[in-house]
Amino acid sequence: MGKKSAFFWKKFGVKVSENNGTLILALQGVIESSTSDAFEAEMVSACSKSKNLIADFDKVNFISPAALRVLLTSQQKLSAEKGKMTLVNLHQSVREVLELTGFTSLLNIA
Repeated sequence: MGKKSAFFWKKFGVKVSENNGTLILALQGVIESSTSDAFEAEMVSACSKSKNLIADFDKVNFISPAALRVLLTSQQKLSAEKGKMTLVNLHQSVREVLELTGFTSLLNIA
C-alpha cells in the first residue's frame, strides 16, 4: 500500500454495506472520547446483524483508548459467536497505537 498522508477528519461517521453476509463498516473521522459512544453504538449494531465484520479504517487516523475498548469488546462478542472482525486499511498512526498497546495480538488485522 502507498504511504498515507497526514490529515485529520473532524466528524465521526460510518457507512455500512454488506457483501455476502459480511458487514463492511467504512469508518471516518477521529475516534476518541467524544465520539466513542457513537462508534460503540455502530459496532454493537453491526455485531447484532452479522457474525463477520470488516472495519475499514482508511479514513481514520487517530484512535483513543476508548476506541480500543470498543474494538476489543466487539472482537470478544464475535469470537464467542464463532464470528470474525477484520481491521483493514490502517494508517500508520493507528497501527502504532495498536502495536504499542499489544492489541495487534488480540485483533485480526489485514
